[in-house]
Amino acid sequence: MAAQALALDAQDRIVAAGSANLSYRAVGKPASLAPAFARYDSGGNLDHGFGKDGTVELETAGAVVGICAMTVQPDDKIIAVGRLRVGKCGGCSGAVRLNTNGSLDKDSMGATKAVAPVGGR
Repeated sequence: MAAQALALDAQDRIVAAGSANLSYRAVGKPASLAPAFARYDSGGNLDHGFGKDGTVELETAGAVVGICAMTVQPDDKIIAVGRLRVGKCGGCSGAVRLNTNGSLDKDSMGATKAVAPVGGR
C-alpha cells in the first residue's frame, strides 16, 4: 500500500489510507489500483480488529483508484475522498465511509452505493 493520508482516531490508533495495486489477484487481468486502509494500535502494531488483519482493500471495480485525503469522525468512522475513474469521469472525486471495523458504511452512501461521487467535470 502506498499511503497518502494519515489520521489518529479517538483511541490514538493510527489510520493510513492510500492505494494498493490489485494486479496480483488475477493473473492475465490488467493491473488496477484500489483504495486501501491500514489501522495500527498505539504501539504501532496492525489492529486485527480492523478489516482483514488490520488492512482493508476496497475493490470498487476501478471506480475509486486511490485515497487523497481522510478524516476520522469522533465515533471512529473513517471518511475518505479520492480520485474516480467511472465512465467519462476520469478526474472526478469520490467519497467513501468505513465503519469502525473497516467494513463499508453503505448506509451513508445510499442502500446500493459504496462510493459516492463528489462533483465532476
